[in-house]
Amino acid sequence: MSSLLRRARVGTRLALAFGVVLALLTATGATALSSIATQSRSLGEQQRMTQLLGFVDEQRFYDADVSGWQVAYAWDGRRIGAAEAVQDSSANRAGFLADRAKLEQALAAAPTAAMTARERELTAKLSDLWAAYFASDDRAVALYRAGQVEAAEKEILDVGYAAYGDMLTTTQDLTASVQGRARAAAAQAHADARRSRTLVVAALVLAAVLTVLLLVVLTRSVVGPLRRTMADLHRVAEGDLSVVPVVDGQDEFREMAQALDVAVSATRRTVGDLATAASEVSGMADELSGRAQELSAANERTTGDADRAARSADVVSADVATIATGAGELGSAINEISSSMALSASVAREAVEAAETTRATVAELGEATRAIASVVGTITAIAEQTNLLALNATIEAARAGEMGKGFAVVAGEVKELAQQTAGATEDITRKVAAIERGSTEAADTIGRIVEVIARIDDHQATIAAAVEEQTATTGELARTVSGAAEGTHEIAGVLTAVAGATAADRSSLEQVRASVEALRETAGRLRQAVGAFRL
Repeated sequence: MSSLLRRARVGTRLALAFGVVLALLTATGATALSSIATQSRSLGEQQRMTQLLGFVDEQRFYDADVSGWQVAYAWDGRRIGAAEAVQDSSANRAGFLADRAKLEQALAAAPTAAMTARERELTAKLSDLWAAYFASDDRAVALYRAGQVEAAEKEILDVGYAAYGDMLTTTQDLTASVQGRARAAAAQAHADARRSRTLVVAALVLAAVLTVLLLVVLTRSVVGPLRRTMADLHRVAEGDLSVVPVVDGQDEFREMAQALDVAVSATRRTVGDLATAASEVSGMADELSGRAQELSAANERTTGDADRAARSADVVSADVATIATGAGELGSAINEISSSMALSASVAREAVEAAETTRATVAELGEATRAIASVVGTITAIAEQTNLLALNATIEAARAGEMGKGFAVVAGEVKELAQQTAGATEDITRKVAAIERGSTEAADTIGRIVEVIARIDDHQATIAAAVEEQTATTGELARTVSGAAEGTHEIAGVLTAVAGATAADRSSLEQVRASVEALRETAGRLRQAVGAFRL
């Protein structure tokens, strides 16, 4: 069986095993469901029988209770009087009526669906007998109310009790039928339960036995090859590379054994190659050690040369930095001269503008003096005219004699005022003429000043252009010298870095030498490790 299973893959075996277990569980579940269905039917039948038994017991109760209430209120007819005994409010009569109502409701709600045909006939007969009994009771009550006590009692004893006797017989027949069916249903339910329990237990035992057998067979088909493979792996782990795994079957363990065989063969070849490589690495480590010593000596020489070059570059860098500083100061001085020339040019332009303004003001002054001269001429003409008028007035006053003396005095004063005005206007005219000549001379002088300032401004512009050109040249010189200073500084830094790098190389060479020694030791350990394997 195990060899047959080895022809199938592990996944197929597991699927088959789970399929068998699932089939067993399904069969067991189906058996259990069938048993549950059977028991459910039996339980339903028992519930119907219980309902019928309750109906039958209720009928048996009313058979006794209704008759008892009738006997009680009939006895009250003898004891307290017939009319009062049959009143609906009488205790015994009220009990009879209450039972009658309940009984009629019970008969109307009889569970006929759970009955057999015979039981339905008996129930219908029972309803008819109760109807006849209650009709006889109604006639007896009417007789009681009419005072016919003997007739009422005869109705009860002859007609009512005859119907009552038939009711008892019918109730007994119905009870016997229902109780017989109930006992049969209970026996059937017990038998179904025993049969269901037996089937379920048998199915479970069979499923458990088959599952255990299948588990044992499946485990043997897996554990055996797995143990062989684990033993081979332990031998390989101990360094035995001469292991040849057993390859049989058609499952994953066969593939695992083949893979292990391939891995062991590859490891065997790799270990052999490692042994050869360890010897080669040891030889190369010796050669690298000699080369590292040669590189260390060359590095020491390079470090000395780089240190000397770095010191020389530092000196050159300091000289160039000094030149750059002087060039920067020269540029600053030229920039100050340029600023002063620009300020002088600005002042010269302001002087030209002020001279032009002054010349314009003087010209306006000349115009004003000419206007004053014109006004003075007008005043002179008016004064001369006033003098003539005063002379004429004097002549006319002389002609008037005494009457014109006062007028002659006024005319004389006017004449004097006219003469004074003429004298004042002549004086103003002379002064205005002097102002006009001074204004003309001032305007000419200011014009010459403007020309001189303009020539000065032209010379200053030429000087400013030259200073700007010199400023640009000096700035270029300063940038060039600054660039040279940066270059020499970078050269010094590079040389310093070279010196540092050579020093670092020396440290690296020391590390290389240490690494070569470590490599030689590693090669030795590798040879020892490879020697631990059995090829």
